[in-house]
Amino acid sequence: MSLQGMVARTLLFVEEKGRDYRPLKEFIEGVARWPGTRLWRETVTERSARLAAAQTALLGAVEPRVICNRTHESQPSNGCMDARLRWTAKGRPLLRSEKVILLDVDGTLLDDERIIGDLRRHMRRSLGIGRERHYVTILNRLHARLGYADYLGALQRYRLEHPGDPEILRISCFLIEYPFQNVLKPGALRIIRECRRLAPVVIVSDGDAVFQPHKIMASGIWKAARNHVLVFVHKDKMLKAIERLYPARHYFMVEDKPEVLASMKKAWKKRVTTVLIGKRASVKSKYKRDGEPGIVIPALRDLPQALRRHNRGSKHV
Repeated sequence: MSLQGMVARTLLFVEEKGRDYRPLKEFIEGVARWPGTRLWRETVTERSARLAAAQTALLGAVEPRVICNRTHESQPSNGCMDARLRWTAKGRPLLRSEKVILLDVDGTLLDDERIIGDLRRHMRRSLGIGRERHYVTILNRLHARLGYADYLGALQRYRLEHPGDPEILRISCFLIEYPFQNVLKPGALRIIRECRRLAPVVIVSDGDAVFQPHKIMASGIWKAARNHVLVFVHKDKMLKAIERLYPARHYFMVEDKPEVLASMKKAWKKRVTTVLIGKRASVKSKYKRDGEPGIVIPALRDLPQALRRHNRGSKHV
């Protein structure tokens, strides 16, 4: 057995025994830092990460993940994410796989039309029709410029124009406390789990860096996707980042916006199979042949079956 294997086995034994073996534990940790003994140096200082590294050395990696340069993060009090990992920004991939399924959020997994509808009704009751329409105008203006619905950004701009309105604070609370799990598309979490049986699933969404992650986490999507979540301003402009974090031979992009799919298809070409989902799937594509979606389905519930059908007729899945 190599020195690395011996140290890993001994560390695992020491961690299981606890305090009585503290002197031996400190000695072994010192050995692990000797030159030439590469025992996942970045994880030696933390108990849980050290156990994971030792088990990997003894049993081998269970999942095809690159586990270098990671440290464990304390679990949040709300319990939305269990055993999360914080990866260092050294260009290391979070996961390797032959194929990866990329899922959009708004309009694909979440009914964003219901969210804006509920928000508008609440604003009418609190602020009146005139100010509600003013907020929607600001929201639409930001959506046209940013490419996503910036609810909190629009609220902040509205607040600057109406600084003396105390009801605006209640609108903010309404958004933060909104039950996003109630506006999931039917069977969305179950479908994510079914897709994970075919290939790793990564949530790739457009949005801001505060409200969009909150929405994904509060709805249960974050946990269902096993913490594989990416949020960009424009995901179709961040394909290099997706490739770096989740390298794969082939990607499946599931989206309800044909213009986003066309942009990704133009860049990735044969490396991606685009899946158009929802009401826009019934609209004839206005894009060139290369930009037309590879798979068109009317509803989210049809996604697993469509991917399996594609599997039987393609070498990618």
